[in-house]
Amino acid sequence: MPTTKPSRGKRVKGGKGKKGSKQEFKASTDQDVKTPRVDSVTWELRLSSTNQDLSACQRAHCDLIRVSEYLSHQLDTVERDTTGARSYWEREAADKEREIGTLEEKLKKQAELALEEKNKLSQRTRLNLSLITAGGRSDPEEEDVSSRKQ
Repeated sequence: MPTTKPSRGKRVKGGKGKKGSKQEFKASTDQDVKTPRVDSVTWELRLSSTNQDLSACQRAHCDLIRVSEYLSHQLDTVERDTTGARSYWEREAADKEREIGTLEEKLKKQAELALEEKNKLSQRTRLNLSLITAGGRSDPEEEDVSSRKQ
């Protein structure tokens, strides 16, 4: 609680004490000597505890830095491997697409050749039929073969 100030006339005079009496100093006792020692021991224990905590935090910090570097190295390695694998499979896919394109071209050419061969065979068959109906030999190539044999 706040103290109220006495009026001017009733002010308390301080610092003088009783007239004629001298202040006596306390004689140093064992209690007075032990208190600073206990305080210093307490502060030393606090200091050693703080130092231990600090060194533990520093070790943990170093461990975390080491783990962080290891993980970032692993991440870089995985990214590099992923990029390499991706580019490999992209090249493989492009090669397969080219191979499919060439095979489709070959297939178209074979289909055209087969169609031409079919047309030639049908023309030859019609010619043979027309020769048979006319009374001649059936195949001009057979004629060449039979003449060679003799």
